[in-house]
This record gives sequence, C-alpha cells and structure tokens, in this order.
Amino acid sequence: MVPELRTVLRHGDDLLVVTPRKVREATEERLRRVSSGGRLAQWLDDPKKRD
Repeated sequence: MVPELRTVLRHGDDLLVVTPRKVREATEERLRRVSSGGRLAQWLDDPKKRD
C-alpha cells in the first residue's frame, strides 16, 4: 500500500522506503529522528536548509 496523508504507522509495522542513492543517508537519518523524537521530529523544519 502507498501511504496517504492520514496513514498512521504503528509499532510492529514494516516499512519499505525506496529512495535514490544520493538521498538515502538523509532519508535514513530523518526516519531515525522520527523514531526517537516522536511525531514528525522536525520533519518540516530541516536545520540544514536554513540560511
């Protein structure tokens, strides 16, 4: 299934993420932040993109 805006992941769910190689590391880091930091974990506020 492809997740939608209201899709909720729950403990025990399996997740397959497909990304281009050049963004794999950043994608993995974001997922770790969400896992350890909770809801969104600054998903929309990327400090690396600030001026």
